[in-house]
Amino acid sequence: PVSPLLRDLLRAIINSIHVDLPDLDPGSRMAVYEARNEIYLTALQEPAMLYEMMSRVIIKHHEAHGADPSVALDILHLDEALCPRVGAEHEIGFEFDFNAREAHRSLASMELPAPGEKHGRPQKLKVRHPGGVGEILQDADGGSWLRGVIVETVEIAHPGDPISSSELQFVAVG
Repeated sequence: PVSPLLRDLLRAIINSIHVDLPDLDPGSRMAVYEARNEIYLTALQEPAMLYEMMSRVIIKHHEAHGADPSVALDILHLDEALCPRVGAEHEIGFEFDFNAREAHRSLASMELPAPGEKHGRPQKLKVRHPGGVGEILQDADGGSWLRGVIVETVEIAHPGDPISSSELQFVAVG
């Protein structure tokens, strides 16, 4: 069930940033709704902490329902790579053990990524972030237009993978 998961995630986010929003009454649904922009912008100040905490909530939720959290965690990792960032424009590299570019394409097309097995080779993505959280981005509704953009995709080779002829290096023997 998705609704309990989303409530648990929101509750965990609010609990993790409550110190930074002391006037927020987390027990009041209306207060939480009215503070949604402040909650969003505050949570994005520490993305590593935010996504680590959300990973724990997702794992706990899936385990409580006898489900495998791996696909949800993959998509969460992709979301982490693309979420709006504080500061100036910059690029960040991320590694995925699945075809992240294809998963992104599916989600951007409002389609579910391919279920089941991981499709494609693991990838490294270079993501350009325009920055601006708290400066340009002032509300939760603008996050989609200030997100990161994938600028480069590289497939990761694993030891034991066959070597293509284009990867062979020739050494002169003298």
